[in-house]
Amino acid sequence: HHQHLLEKEVPTLTYSLNFKRMGLLWRLPFSGNAQALSQIEFAGGIISPLTIEQINIYYDNASSLKTNGVDLGFSHNWDTNNAGTFRYAVELTRILQYDLEDPQIGNIDGLGSRNFNNFGTSTPELRGNLQLSWNTSAHSINLFARHIDSYMDDQNNAQIDSHTTFDVQYRYTFSPISDTSDGISVSVGGINVTDEDPPYVATNGGFDSKVHDPRGKLYYLNVVLPF
Repeated sequence: HHQHLLEKEVPTLTYSLNFKRMGLLWRLPFSGNAQALSQIEFAGGIISPLTIEQINIYYDNASSLKTNGVDLGFSHNWDTNNAGTFRYAVELTRILQYDLEDPQIGNIDGLGSRNFNNFGTSTPELRGNLQLSWNTSAHSINLFARHIDSYMDDQNNAQIDSHTTFDVQYRYTFSPISDTSDGISVSVGGINVTDEDPPYVATNGGFDSKVHDPRGKLYYLNVVLPF
């Protein structure tokens, strides 16, 4: 179990306090001994005789997180005599276990959940990418499909829909100016070219920022100058 330890000293008193999820800075209006401190009463979670000057809120590591999964990837290249090289590639990530042990809540199965009500992170069970490409010595075209499976929103007891986006890229590589350098390459492309909105979540912003990108359709230009 991970706990933070707060220690302060006053002229006749040294004390320490173990706490979780909250940092406190106090001013002691009295001095005394350890027995006097032990007689301080807690009122509604606040130490009543003390003046609270500042409260720092942060998230603490819980006792344990156990997770495992499987990554799968395969690809194939098809070379032609005159029409360039065709290629496809598939990448899959399957989470099999996401078990949390929270000191306040207990054991939690966080697989396939947003995990808003605990210290975990959003954990869709399946993610996958598909790439299709065509290349010659000068030209390259790449198409990408990116999929995130649906998962549960434990804050609102609702399902967060699956999400699929498509990217496209074209690259042209100029002939090198010398035998010891590569040619200049220019790439243009689009991300999420079908302008898919992230799945709706009833929270601030209306989407899960830990998983989805709200920016919609993006275009870019990239120039690589070899040295």
